Amino acid sequence: MTKKDILNHLHFLLEQKINECQAAIKEVQSAMSAETKSSAGDKHETSREMMKQSRDQMEGQLGQYQKQIHQLKSLAQRKSQVVQAGSWVKTKKQSFFFGIALGRISLHNQTIFVVSAQAPLAIAFLGKKEGDKVSFRGEEYHIKSIQ
Repeated sequence: MTKKDILNHLHFLLEQKINECQAAIKEVQSAMSAETKSSAGDKHETSREMMKQSRDQMEGQLGQYQKQIHQLKSLAQRKSQVVQAGSWVKTKKQSFFFGIALGRISLHNQTIFVVSAQAPLAIAFLGKKEGDKVSFRGEEYHIKSIQ
């Protein structure tokens, strides 16, 4: 497995999330358009407001996923001997990709923790080299490789 495989998989996952958000937004829009005003006006307005809030929340999430795709593209260019945003770091315990926050993913039967470069764990790793040890919240990580 290569860093490019990870980047491609992350891009695929984000595209899936974007498509799901867009479909959900369309569904809410359709429901809002189809809703007719009932004799219980307050009930109708409450329902429409709840749908609007749901749509707004989904649009916010959609914007976040689109921002992450943009960040991912800028991280793809980075190569370094030290840990930085865009690094895939293998330790004796776990593998991490520092750049965007997507949590735990599985790729080619390996678990990789995809962590924001601003997360405390990532900050502890930033600037470290192969062979370095990182202590974080009582755990010690020995860096085997950086891509």
